[in-house]
Amino acid sequence: MDPEDIEFNFGFFAYRGQVYHLQDFMRVTDVSDPDLNGWDGYASDTVWSGTLVKLTEDCESVIVGKYF
Repeated sequence: MDPEDIEFNFGFFAYRGQVYHLQDFMRVTDVSDPDLNGWDGYASDTVWSGTLVKLTEDCESVIVGKYF
């Protein structure tokens, strides 16, 4: 995917050389889990690791992190 395509298509973003879409993530519904508290979604990479996302208040940007 061309970087310009990513910028102008809502939901797509690039992280560590890989293109993601927000639909790739499961919504965090268990806010009692301290590891996921504050994140909006997650996608498992392995049994023990994955990628986390949080939308900014204006939904213009995505904050991305890894968990292990």
